[in-house]
Amino acid sequence: MYFGMGLVRQIVARTKSEWLQAMKGYLQYWGKADQEKKQWHPLVCHMLDVAAVTQAMMNSMPDFLCEWSVRLGISHKDLLDFIGFLACIHDLGKFSCEFQYKVPDLAQLLQDVSEPLVVGIPHTSLAWLLWNNHLDPQIYTKFGIENEQAILFGNTVEPLYSASFGHHGGPVGEPGLISKRTFGKIFSVDMLFNSSDLLDDLLNTFEGMNQLYAQPEKLVIHRKEIAAFSFILSGLIILADWTASATSNFPLLVKAENGQFSACVDFIDIESYFANALVMAKTAIERQGLVPVPKKRIDDPWQELFPNLIEANYNPSPLQDVMIHLHPKDEPALYVIEDLTGSGKTEAALILFSKLQAFGSIDGFYFALPTMATSNGMYSRIKTVYKKFFNDCSTPSLILAHGGSAMHKDFQDSIIFNEPNTSEVSGGTSTIHHDSQEIEYQNSQAACNEWLADRSRKVFLAQIGVGSIDQALLSVLYSKHNTLRMYGLSRKILILDEVHAYDLYMQRILLTLLQYMASQHRSVILLSATLPLAMKTELAVAYKNGLGLADGSESSVNDSDRSFPMVSIYHKKQDIFIPVKARSSTMRTVYLSFFTLPTDEEPIAFLKNVSTTGRCGVWIRNTVKDAQTAYENLTDAIGPDNVLLFHSRYTMQDRQVLESKILEIFGRKSGNTNRAGKILIATQVVEQSLDLDFDEMITDLSPIDLIIQRAGRLKRHIRDKFGNLMFGGDDERGVPVLHIYGPSAKGDISSQWYSDFFPGGAFVYNDPGILWRTAIVLEEERVLVVPEKSRYLIESVYGQNGETLPESLKEASGLALKKSVHNQAVAEFNVFPLFDGFIKPSDTHPWPDSSAPTRLTDDVATYRLCVYENNWLLPLAEDEHFPWQMSEVKYRKVTINYDTAIITLITKTEKTLFDSGRGSVLLPLEKLPIGDSQRKIYRSIGSTNDGKVFFYDCELGLSLRNPE
Repeated sequence: MYFGMGLVRQIVARTKSEWLQAMKGYLQYWGKADQEKKQWHPLVCHMLDVAAVTQAMMNSMPDFLCEWSVRLGISHKDLLDFIGFLACIHDLGKFSCEFQYKVPDLAQLLQDVSEPLVVGIPHTSLAWLLWNNHLDPQIYTKFGIENEQAILFGNTVEPLYSASFGHHGGPVGEPGLISKRTFGKIFSVDMLFNSSDLLDDLLNTFEGMNQLYAQPEKLVIHRKEIAAFSFILSGLIILADWTASATSNFPLLVKAENGQFSACVDFIDIESYFANALVMAKTAIERQGLVPVPKKRIDDPWQELFPNLIEANYNPSPLQDVMIHLHPKDEPALYVIEDLTGSGKTEAALILFSKLQAFGSIDGFYFALPTMATSNGMYSRIKTVYKKFFNDCSTPSLILAHGGSAMHKDFQDSIIFNEPNTSEVSGGTSTIHHDSQEIEYQNSQAACNEWLADRSRKVFLAQIGVGSIDQALLSVLYSKHNTLRMYGLSRKILILDEVHAYDLYMQRILLTLLQYMASQHRSVILLSATLPLAMKTELAVAYKNGLGLADGSESSVNDSDRSFPMVSIYHKKQDIFIPVKARSSTMRTVYLSFFTLPTDEEPIAFLKNVSTTGRCGVWIRNTVKDAQTAYENLTDAIGPDNVLLFHSRYTMQDRQVLESKILEIFGRKSGNTNRAGKILIATQVVEQSLDLDFDEMITDLSPIDLIIQRAGRLKRHIRDKFGNLMFGGDDERGVPVLHIYGPSAKGDISSQWYSDFFPGGAFVYNDPGILWRTAIVLEEERVLVVPEKSRYLIESVYGQNGETLPESLKEASGLALKKSVHNQAVAEFNVFPLFDGFIKPSDTHPWPDSSAPTRLTDDVATYRLCVYENNWLLPLAEDEHFPWQMSEVKYRKVTINYDTAIITLITKTEKTLFDSGRGSVLLPLEKLPIGDSQRKIYRSIGSTNDGKVFFYDCELGLSLRNPE
């Protein structure tokens, strides 16, 4: 008879009753079952499988095990036993009548039980109930834990038990108002006896638990560290449960006999089974890519990481040189790198990582960026270098993580978790059904398959990840399976680019993320070109609070050094500031000109002149609607051939085409043939990531940090007077002049000073105080001198000593501040309370990933554009692999009215989609009999309550307006 990895023994034929009498009572409970094949896995075996996987994973990370052994004051062996025991008891709730009766045939065969009297309580909550009311008191009695010590010990280890029992995606609580009589209906006398018997055997198997229970005060003094570890344990147990639930890793032990379930369990004892389970677990985690990849020691990071730059005769920039010669301490720290675009911050961060990875149990990094576009750009850079951080014979994984990562043409998927997974019940239907979508009712198969269906979620299980900041922020939001992200990040260096680019809501979540990374003793690297000092101080304080595990004392930082560029290093008890010499190519003087009339006649005339004289230019607008209007007005003036429009409201397919076209025309490698006469009308999408270079630029008035960012794309590279790229010498296009379109900050300032000029822009940038201070400092300076005056310009707007606002703007600015404070309070409510550990924070349920609020987007929806043809709805994008995803556009939520037939068709179509339409809205369109083969124009079939309809075409993008 087959057992585990091939252990064979002679089984003497026995009757069913003889088997049940001879074996341990707890073997009469199933944990996994296949109703079609009539196979099942004893509950104790699955529990031991999960324990084996957790121990195998920790054994594969000796540095990580050692680190937590020291932090928790526990020996290596005791910590392994502690983790194994906690993982093993995760499914105690399956010792219940309700769960066992999910497969009635098995329940009657093994326990001879009838239909349960109490239903509707998930086994994760029942585990708490059984533990608190039956098993835990036995432990306290056995080890003499009582009175105040019992309270302190219980509070200390509660997050760990919660991490074990809450293995289906989030913490769970004990069900309330359960009487003794009801308790007896949930757990029979035999179930209580057998669970107690199992507990005794588990304590003998995991001997270290006896040492810990015998000296509870040793754990109590490490209460804060245990709270921090509980998040790691939760992620570890979830991964272990998924791994152990895959029948390819752990086959079901009890096979069918004569086409029926059998009661004959081939089981010697717990110790023998667990020994074999450890062997299978080691094989499983290696196959699934869940073991660390050997790191390479890098002695000369410039030479070893960037040979391509050396071949191209590039020398390290001053910032990169600082990193090359930096000798970081072997302790966690927050590194803040401030320098202008083009200074080599990315390479500097990678050089720093190469030094930090030599310390402790770090196994990789996650590079987080503000947008999908910036993530795509960074991914292309990282994929050329990431393997150099690891041994030559190894195969580290690299994953791109954002909402559209699967559609990125260069995306290479990881090997992580490609194994099939088996639920508690497969191959049939359970007698008891639950329609609730709460996490407690989700089995291992559904949870694993759903979470990993989005491949970007595996990013934190890979060695190297690149993606949006949202993926990292999800780890500290109260979202499903957030501890999987926490577990992955606990062994990563987190690198955050463009850290100034987030609003106060996201900043508040970011502060919690920094606290978490610090609580895990992981360094963080922040990159920025325009970081206000107040925000820098707040970030540093949050990180230091995390290092102190928020013990109630407020950390402080030294913010007296205001140099720029600069590298700032914040340790727990020391701040280090390293001024950096500016790179010569980033030292610029950009002159300013102003268009202050509220019509677009001046900008249109200027751009017309730019085009007719053979130059190229850009007008960066603050809203999509303003960009679309400017595009139409400019094409009326000079025709459509030389004008392009770029914003965020294109389908993914059209946006990728536009990005490539814009890079070809305005990118670094472009020349006179591509550029001459071309004008781009764009929104903020060109501020970051894309390496664009324009001869002339107009920008709508926006906050000072964005002005500086936009100016970086004006005459960015050295070119001749025709626009051809030059290598060396002076730019022949003349001095750069940035033209700012917006109201003057001088004269009479009304309360609608900005909103009268930019009705739509006032919703994007709702604090007129910041905009007025930006305008006044620019009008007074009349020139941008960077980096010499970068800090001064930023602090003139965001610092405490900025210009006093006109009385007319104070009320609106105060309202904007009040809204920001409210948004911060919302973020505070949405984040997981870190320092309590993995404990259910409230009666609310965690968000699924698709709706977890990493950003406050004012009710923005994802629309999937589809064409109505022959009573079918077909995706607008003609893509072989991802037609529906490539047809997506984001727009504010609006109510569209349809007739009954279209509503029925929408519902029918949603059921056929890969995600059943969750998190998106189908927008049926019809092709209009206008346009041509190059420009197809579509109109929505339905309309809003006020009669407006959606229009879409590949030039203008999506718009909502009155029918034409």
